[in-house]
Amino acid sequence: MDAKLDVTQRELQAGVIRSKITELDGTLPAARAKVNDAVAITAEKQEKRHKALATLERNQVAYSKAKEQLVDAN
Repeated sequence: MDAKLDVTQRELQAGVIRSKITELDGTLPAARAKVNDAVAITAEKQEKRHKALATLERNQVAYSKAKEQLVDAN
C-alpha cells in the first residue's frame, strides 16, 4: 500500500510541477520582450553617450584652438 501511495504522491507532484512549468512557460515571452526592450534602451543610451562624448571632444578642440588664437592675437 505504501508503494501505491508513493506512486500517487509522485504523480501528484509531477502534475503540480507540470502545471507550474506551463504557467512559467506562458510568462517567458513577456519576460523576453522586457529584456529585449531593456537591451534596446541600453544600446540607445550608449549611442547617445557616444555622440555626446564626440561632441564634447570636438568642442574641446575648438576651445583649445580659439584659446591659442586669442593668445596669438595678443
